[in-house]
Amino acid sequence: MEFTTGLKEFDDRFGEAFQPGTLMVIVGHPGSGKTSLALQLCNANAKIGHKCLYLSFQEDKEKLYRHARKLGFDLEEFERKGLFKHVRLPIMALVDDLIKELSAILSSDSYSIIVVDSINALLEPVKNRDEQRMILQNYFYEVSRTIKGIMILLAEIPLGEERVNLGSIEFVSDAVIILKHYVVRGLLNRIMEIRKLRGASLKAVEYPFEIVEGVGIRVFPPPTPERIFLGDGTPLKESLSLTREVIPRLLKGEVVFFTYDPFARSALPIILIFDYLVSNEMTAYFTSYVYSKDEVLDSIVKALTDYAGVSLEDAHKLVEKYLVIESVNPAGEALTSLYSRSILELEKFRPNFIIFHGIEVFSKLFDDKEYFNALVNELIWTRNHGVTNMRFGSCTPRDFCEMNASLSDVIVQVRFIEKDGKIIPIIQSWRRGTEPRTIELNEEVLNKLRSEFKVLLEKAFTSK
Repeated sequence: MEFTTGLKEFDDRFGEAFQPGTLMVIVGHPGSGKTSLALQLCNANAKIGHKCLYLSFQEDKEKLYRHARKLGFDLEEFERKGLFKHVRLPIMALVDDLIKELSAILSSDSYSIIVVDSINALLEPVKNRDEQRMILQNYFYEVSRTIKGIMILLAEIPLGEERVNLGSIEFVSDAVIILKHYVVRGLLNRIMEIRKLRGASLKAVEYPFEIVEGVGIRVFPPPTPERIFLGDGTPLKESLSLTREVIPRLLKGEVVFFTYDPFARSALPIILIFDYLVSNEMTAYFTSYVYSKDEVLDSIVKALTDYAGVSLEDAHKLVEKYLVIESVNPAGEALTSLYSRSILELEKFRPNFIIFHGIEVFSKLFDDKEYFNALVNELIWTRNHGVTNMRFGSCTPRDFCEMNASLSDVIVQVRFIEKDGKIIPIIQSWRRGTEPRTIELNEEVLNKLRSEFKVLLEKAFTSK
């Protein structure tokens, strides 16, 4: 591929559409990330030897370089190598003068990437002169063909609007990308829409994205529908009889939903999870939406000591070896940010399992349709990457619980009954393609579990 978008996800899907002679328009609300995306394109292409010219009518050089450094881009280094040049132009009322000035700059050197920031500043002085506006727009179209590179025009639209309204330039452009952001519950949702991309087959056109300090823009493409039910398909090993009774088979990349009564929550299923982690020498990333990291740790340790008979010291060692625990306030972020965070953490830690605890809080924070779409995308993403997705949530409200259950391969419900004056845990489970089953954790079952867990513990601490 001759050029890069600077976004791996876009290169994988649309890279062939960005050919020499491409005219791209990046449109967005104020502060939506237009400059960040343009800088990312320049940075990525400069890395592979393409010269970038950044023409600005408002942004001074030092301010632009500071912005680039925050994103992790070293424009000064590229400038020293002759791969990046910033030019600030005065706004001119006469199109002929402007074209003469631009032509002089372009003829002074050869550039593969040219950014104009912004087209609004150019069009404003000639907004009532249709003929001159047409001349200006056609000029940029011809420049993109002449340089055999990519011409990028930035354009700003008012908040709340999605119409571009740039006249004929929309029709002659090869790509139109709109950056949008919405405030929901006081939080920012960022969406990148591909309005037009000549030469590409577009299925999904809206992509959540984040502007990450030190990284730049990251987009999170929704998986394509035909890949929903694909997974790794590798059976996971287990060592405990209880695990085999509860879950007769679990494949790598499948989804397990652990649920319980909201008035009798239990961390008992963590025993099953540790069986898979130790038996397969895997790790898990655990995110709680309702407990702090210390509370999560206390709950896990208590389950290991109460049910598996593990000492406090060994319980802490198990957690330290196999789990990364995080606590997130879901009310403090937009849904797209939470989804993006999950993917970024997966890429950073590369766990085999991802565990979400307290998912019932989403029923009160987000619209059902919005949540369902994000959930499906997340589950497909983890499945396609072979990451086993385990979710803990109380079964309330009922329709929310059923929504999560309907998307899971395995459902495990823990409840308690009183028997002979004792409170006994009952596990009811079902996996796709099998009959439901019920297991009572009486003394006989617990004794067997504790005996088998000792062997599992030895394996955990002797493995690398």
